[in-house]
Amino acid sequence: MSNNSDLTIFSLVSNPCTADSRVLKQAGALASAGYRVRIYARAADKVPDREVVDGIEFVRFDCFKAFRNVNTPLRAEVLDVFGPEKNKIESLLQEMSAYKNVVYDLKYKIYVRIKKHFYSRLVNLLGRNKKPSTTTNKITDKAKLKAIESRFYLRYFDYAENLMSLDFDTAPDIIHAHDLYTLPAAIALGRKFKVKVIYDAHEIETERVPPLTKEKKDFIASMEASLLTEVDRMVTVCDSAADFYYEIFKKSKPLVVMNSPEFSETIDYGEDCDVRKMAGLSDDDKVLIYTGGIGTEARGLDKVVEALAKLPDMHMVVLGPRHITYDKWLKNAAIRSKVQDRVHMLKPVPPEHVVAAIRTCDVGICPIQDATLSYRFAMPNKLFEMAFAEIPICVSDLPEMSKFVEKLGVGMIMDQTSPSSIAETVRAVLKDREKFVITQENRDVLQSEYSWPIQADKLLGLYKNIAMGG
Repeated sequence: MSNNSDLTIFSLVSNPCTADSRVLKQAGALASAGYRVRIYARAADKVPDREVVDGIEFVRFDCFKAFRNVNTPLRAEVLDVFGPEKNKIESLLQEMSAYKNVVYDLKYKIYVRIKKHFYSRLVNLLGRNKKPSTTTNKITDKAKLKAIESRFYLRYFDYAENLMSLDFDTAPDIIHAHDLYTLPAAIALGRKFKVKVIYDAHEIETERVPPLTKEKKDFIASMEASLLTEVDRMVTVCDSAADFYYEIFKKSKPLVVMNSPEFSETIDYGEDCDVRKMAGLSDDDKVLIYTGGIGTEARGLDKVVEALAKLPDMHMVVLGPRHITYDKWLKNAAIRSKVQDRVHMLKPVPPEHVVAAIRTCDVGICPIQDATLSYRFAMPNKLFEMAFAEIPICVSDLPEMSKFVEKLGVGMIMDQTSPSSIAETVRAVLKDREKFVITQENRDVLQSEYSWPIQADKLLGLYKNIAMGG
């Protein structure tokens, strides 16, 4: 395996991979280096099941489809990769197959939406408030409850079984699993083709948001530790996450590939990237920008909206994917603070245009809350995008983000839990904006340590080492 063009990489992801910048940037770097890259992703409406974009092959399949009442050699093969959690998965599969009249394959988003008020919302969903349930209805309702709860555990199995059920017209040389959902499939595929597996942990899996129950956290920890014994190399997003995973993955310290953006100073991105024009604001309006998904409380935007009430001359722009539930949540928060006229939610621009769009604003904000270890150690895309846009950044008092801002002198640290602190920090940055203009020395550090070409080189070095038998 001496020539990159001889090597085929299977990259596994559990989303449709139309906007997953980390996966797409990595695939682009590998394809540019001569590797044949094929991404296996989740099928979605209005997205082709098969396509080639910029030299990258995409195969999208129904990765979470549930096969029940099936007992095949393939099932036994997939179950075997789950190690100590094999019995739990097998038991759940048997239990689910017993509910013959239950529609098991409910969308996972239903589970997420009803989780907060689980039983009361489900009762309404099932229509039990309209007429008394018979004994049969109660059994069916119980089955649906169990099916929804079981989705948490069985999605890992379903992805692996669906992937392994596909016909492969070529064999991979390296398999790259993005996040834990795809890792059992990567291990099963690695065994099938006798090739090496890379595990790319985009976050600390046991420390997700919203926080997991103890039972679920124990399941994740057990499964991940078992699967990691068959992983050849690990990649993750920041130093703290690498330190965390080194305690589990003892073969070597995970390689840190940061989520830094692709951006060129030489491209004229035009008015399509002018946030003020997009939001209908004037050049005199002060604009605070947040990029990415809104989420809910853990992302901290409700605190920023409250702070906006203390900043009467400031507008806030949220630039990113629109989601009716989260948008409504933030709009309601803005209405409560009487700032709805100064909160603007814009559709995303192409990933390569985000930095240029941010440059048209005055201040960037990263108000992530200390909800779990993953959030405490967060180094999100938006942080790098704002740094490369060279606008001052107000960041949460969390170790990785605060260290980054202090090192480059590009912003201030705030108490992300306090709207008053957020407002004071934004006000201080605006008052002394020149203080946070990046120096040429720190601009060089940003380019030499954090830019995407540097991250891509690290990734390519890892692949070269594997290709040479290391």
